[in-house]
Amino acid sequence: MHFFEKYFNNNVKNDFIIKFNYKKLNNIPKIKKLILNFGCRSSDLKKLSIALLALKLITKKECNFVPSKKSNVLLKIRKGEPVGCKIVITKKYMFQLLFRLVFQVLPYSKYKIFLKENNKNSITLNIKNILLFNVLEQNYILFNNVKNLHLTLVTNSKTESEFFYFLNLLKFNFLQK
Repeated sequence: MHFFEKYFNNNVKNDFIIKFNYKKLNNIPKIKKLILNFGCRSSDLKKLSIALLALKLITKKECNFVPSKKSNVLLKIRKGEPVGCKIVITKKYMFQLLFRLVFQVLPYSKYKIFLKENNKNSITLNIKNILLFNVLEQNYILFNNVKNLHLTLVTNSKTESEFFYFLNLLKFNFLQK
């Protein structure tokens, strides 16, 4: 069991029980999944394969190409061609990656935060400098042109106050609402 998972099971659940008066442990918000993806505006296989390799090194799991849904004449993309790569992480790998993000990458990176108005249980971060991951920094020459890693954190919280309290307990202190 990873340190961050122990922290979640012991501290975060107790704080939620105290603050929101939960009667059942099943109602406490949990992290459902982490989604990491690189999107490219072209179907250049060289750039896509480097982005796929970067995702594979970051997550230590197999990744998939994302095919285009529509053809685009201006970008010279046909329907079905790969235009990005994506991976969905759940369970124990999720806590390992979340720990690395919170304590090694996010404090030193420049990122943009996207909150959707209708969605009360997810947040998307656009990390501009992916070389903050130690694995990618060691191979600077290969990964210096890969930019904009999109990271989406999905929870099962029911209200906005629960969601922001949950993010603060997970040490995402950069958000204030």
